[in-house]
Amino acid sequence: MLTSELPPRAALRSAPVCVCVCALVCALACSLPRLAAAQEAPPPPPVSDVEGRCLEDHVAHEAALDAYGPKPSDVDCSERQDTGYRDGRAFTITVVTVDGEPVERETANAYWVMRQAAAADGVNIRISSGFRTQAEQQYFYDCYRNCNCNSCNLAARPGYSNHQSGHALDLNTSASGVLRWLNSNGARFGFTRTVPSEDWHWEWWGGGPGGGGGGGGGCARSPSVSRCPRRAGAWTTRAPALNSTAPSTTGAP
Repeated sequence: MLTSELPPRAALRSAPVCVCVCALVCALACSLPRLAAAQEAPPPPPVSDVEGRCLEDHVAHEAALDAYGPKPSDVDCSERQDTGYRDGRAFTITVVTVDGEPVERETANAYWVMRQAAAADGVNIRISSGFRTQAEQQYFYDCYRNCNCNSCNLAARPGYSNHQSGHALDLNTSASGVLRWLNSNGARFGFTRTVPSEDWHWEWWGGGPGGGGGGGGGCARSPSVSRCPRRAGAWTTRAPALNSTAPSTTGAP
């Protein structure tokens, strides 16, 4: 007797084929709109060689700052007034704290920008000595004269030390790459060596991006705004009638 029904075993063999065909049809139907949208979307604009280099430079710059850059804890902008000296003349200066050392405020701003630039090059600059009070300079001078402390290091008479101006910094030039970087770049930030026998002694008397004017260019990020803002009006941190950018040198720290 003939029948139109499939034998049970044949029906079981054909069932998986039907399921697979249905799944394939559904997958194609769902993916067609996405494929059409992808074909209609415009391609992304090409990245020029300059843009590519800028991006690479920026990434490298950020990585260097993370590794070597100054941290917020490295500077305290709490201001205090103190008495500075230059060539024996007293004047009032505003002092903040950078790297744990007291520094005249405008010099601190200039140093902060320079330190960031050095950090972007993988160089970690730090201050080892900054502003000195009259009493502190008297201590160093007595050590020098009596040779009983501070390794008898040379020290100027109180009132005549460059450090008493607040504009002189002793930097960690014995650290890797610091002196080479300063010799090549310090002047761009307004810093110069004023004591030939001391490669660690650097002074700032104006100029550079941290002291007004200048700035970054090209792919490099512009120097950040100084952390200790200058107050409105004329500078109040310099000694009267000491506007020359070429400070006198006593020959002793």
